Amino acid sequence: MRIGKVSKEYHISIDNLHYYIKYGLLVPPKPKGQYFFDETTLKDLEWILALKKLDFSLREIHSILSLKRISNFADAEDLEELKELFKSKRDFCQQEIQKKEAVIKNLDTQSVFEMFFQRLSVEDRKELLKNIVDKLEFQSYKKGTIEEDREELEVIRKEIEKLK
Repeated sequence: MRIGKVSKEYHISIDNLHYYIKYGLLVPPKPKGQYFFDETTLKDLEWILALKKLDFSLREIHSILSLKRISNFADAEDLEELKELFKSKRDFCQQEIQKKEAVIKNLDTQSVFEMFFQRLSVEDRKELLKNIVDKLEFQSYKKGTIEEDREELEVIRKEIEKLK
């Protein structure tokens, strides 16, 4: 199969196919100066695409394909090495999940506004709160709810005074 047809059938750009060839991930025969994707090359491409879905890097994929080409995992040691690569990838993904869960927990327990607000100087805090009060008063005036909102505005004003 020629490279254009492979590109269409596997939904991968010709540039990516050329990159995989240049990087040594794919080794298609090149009769008459054009790459021909035989059954072996197509199976390697299927491995690449499957391993990319599992978030393996091209370096890791190259190692796995090299192992596959050398022994086809017939040797027990090579099969163990493949299992270890998959286990390492799983462990790495688990660590990434834990990191992301910690970030989510931090975001849940402390709003971004609070984190930002705490880093401001007292003067900047006062200025920010004053701007918020002014904006709330203006919106209340426009909506005709200034009397109902006055209590909330007073609470905010008192918070500003505490910052002095």
